[in-house]
Amino acid sequence: MTKEEMTIDCRKAIYNRLDNLGMKILRVPGNSETIRIISGTWKGQDWTDKTARIRCSSLKNQRFYPKGVNAYGWVAQDWRQALDYDLLICGAYSDEDVRIFVFSSKEIGSLPDVHLRWFMEIRKRLQLFQSTSDLDAAIEYVNNRKDGRLGVISSWEEGVNRKILKGSDNFDL
Repeated sequence: MTKEEMTIDCRKAIYNRLDNLGMKILRVPGNSETIRIISGTWKGQDWTDKTARIRCSSLKNQRFYPKGVNAYGWVAQDWRQALDYDLLICGAYSDEDVRIFVFSSKEIGSLPDVHLRWFMEIRKRLQLFQSTSDLDAAIEYVNNRKDGRLGVISSWEEGVNRKILKGSDNFDL
């Protein structure tokens, strides 16, 4: 399966999950990444009239960390755009399934700006690691870098990773 096919399947899985939760959504014409939630609630939160940005990612390294340290990664904001959505819905896909995570724009806004040489358009990104050992290795690698900018992991992002890796479903959709 190609990356494009996996991304399409990931989006379908997100739409199906929202539908199974009883959410009514409207796809924004000409924009496959943005939806409008017409009505619905999740874990006691009213999502009526919210805008959501949908992003999908496979497990990868992308040269941020040493070989073998992999993470799912999503662009949450680039330098040309404002945080013009209420929710970021992230699909983490593999050959077997899609895990779906939800973050508010307030949480995303708290992420530090990153300055990545080969991805200059990225302002904020979110990463979820596949294991605690990968997270710890990434943090150690970042802390030992002299410039301190490559692979920035905020304390909030570290906390979210640790909660998810311990089995918390606070962010799972």
